[in-house]
Amino acid sequence: MRKVFLGFMVFAVAAGGLAGCQSAQQSAANAEMTCEAAGLRPGTRRFERCANVNYAQNRAQASQTEAAVATAAAAGVLGGALVGAAASRPVYYGPAYYPVYRAPYWW
Repeated sequence: MRKVFLGFMVFAVAAGGLAGCQSAQQSAANAEMTCEAAGLRPGTRRFERCANVNYAQNRAQASQTEAAVATAAAAGVLGGALVGAAASRPVYYGPAYYPVYRAPYWW
């Protein structure tokens, strides 16, 4: 069980590290390509506004994705810890489960 938990922890950390894969340069390039695809010419004021708006949207979306992955990884690690703790405890059914033997009396 410990190996499974350790493997899950490694996976969660790796997923958290890969969440922010889009760099600022990639966001800027994506924003410029979007504006060029819309028919705006580079160097114009409308192109700059379009690129700035798209860049801000790309960065906001990347931040939200990073936060969502970090939250999911934390929830997964916490859930794995709880499952591991529950699985390692011995099971006790309580006194009502075991029948109590009483010797019969004749008087």
